[in-house]
Amino acid sequence: MSELESLSLFRGVPRSALTELSEQGTRVHFEHGTVVFKQGTQADHALLVLDGRLKAWAEEGARSQPVSDVFPGELVGEAALFGRHSVRTVTLKAWAPTETLRLTAADLDALSGSPAVAALQRHMLQTLARRLRTTNHAARRLWSKRPSIEVRTNEVTPVPIKGEGPSGQIDPVAAEGPQSAHSGGLWARVGQLLGRLA
Repeated sequence: MSELESLSLFRGVPRSALTELSEQGTRVHFEHGTVVFKQGTQADHALLVLDGRLKAWAEEGARSQPVSDVFPGELVGEAALFGRHSVRTVTLKAWAPTETLRLTAADLDALSGSPAVAALQRHMLQTLARRLRTTNHAARRLWSKRPSIEVRTNEVTPVPIKGEGPSGQIDPVAAEGPQSAHSGGLWARVGQLLGRLA
């Protein structure tokens, strides 16, 4: 439990809430070199790194490329918390002896309303925002290198999009249906975005 208290994402969270989170989750230790999870496999839990270091690898055929490191205080595999059909988008390996807290969607549901869960949700939104910024910058660099393409607009037929208003903006509630106004719908969409940008 002392590891949770030392993580900046839980700053200001009552000790009692951190104790509940620690008891609800499952402590898992990985030795250096252990494959934590494999790209393409079913995702049913996330890992909060308490101590040590993990490394994510993107695999394509026989090739693999390191894409990021995961340090204490970071949550990895979080897309699994939002849907039953999530698939791992990277292979994760322990790059040092690593201590983690294994969390499932059921664990977070059991602690609904907890300050510790609220802190995790804020952390996930911050992670999403950071990934969106990174993806946006990468897309800008990519398009700046592409030759300009002339588009003949008179040959394009607009296709109506569900939830599109007169100004062309999308109303997310109308587009997703009434259920998206509920917090469950919001977190489902966040989960989808996290999965796509992982």
